[in-house]
Amino acid sequence: MKRSEGRQNIEYHTGRKNINRSPKEKFSEIYLKWRNRARQIVKNLPSPHFHHVCARQVSISREMLQQDALIQQIKARIYPLLDNDFGHGILHSELVCVDGAAIIQREMNSPEKAPELPREVIRNMQLIQIAGLLHDTKRKEQDHAEKGAEFAQQFLKNKEFGITSLEIETVSSAIAQHEAFQIVSPEAATASLISDALYDADKFRWGPDNLTHTVWDMVIYKNVPPRQFLNKFPTGLDKMAQIGQTFRTDTGKQFGPDFINIGMAAGVHLFKEINSESMQ
Repeated sequence: MKRSEGRQNIEYHTGRKNINRSPKEKFSEIYLKWRNRARQIVKNLPSPHFHHVCARQVSISREMLQQDALIQQIKARIYPLLDNDFGHGILHSELVCVDGAAIIQREMNSPEKAPELPREVIRNMQLIQIAGLLHDTKRKEQDHAEKGAEFAQQFLKNKEFGITSLEIETVSSAIAQHEAFQIVSPEAATASLISDALYDADKFRWGPDNLTHTVWDMVIYKNVPPRQFLNKFPTGLDKMAQIGQTFRTDTGKQFGPDFINIGMAAGVHLFKEINSESMQ
């Protein structure tokens, strides 16, 4: 079989009759099949070291996300605005919140056995989780980081939240600086712990989460032809590798590359499987 014929087989052969089915339906079925393969591949790989070494911090972060009164207020207002069909909805935001607040604890040297966290640590955990909930509210728009920051500025002015002007500026600035591959001055990139922690927690998602969830939601939403997706897959892996060099906090630099390496291993494995199938 010619290579082009194999590619066509990948795009349209799903084991079901394709009569009267739209390209979007055909593409979605293929992507869901590939997503299931990717999830199985990731399942058989080691989980990120961060979630083992920082298990206590992650647990405390998750408890805050689920129980803190201020965070519940923000969630009730924001969740209806998050688009789950684009890979950056509620699940993505919650993972960023949990890992971001864990990074805060570690960066602030929060004592391992203290019965209560210091007040400053708790407040910074709240701020990073607020930033995590808000950072992708404009994800489908061009310059989404800047527009998300503008939205956060207005949204957080609600007095019932009890957030100061300085804290609002901290959160909105962090959101403005969270996008990958943007040009950020060295001063801006390191001036705020909230900004750096948000960036790192968000970029942790470029690891296995990318292959288990994000990329499939995005290509299905955009109705990308599978052939086009495969052609760009190596470029996507290159970008993933580049992300591994951009982490900002000490915690991110220590654990972030491991997330990326796991994601790349899964991606390489999946790409080989799909290409092998296309040649049959």
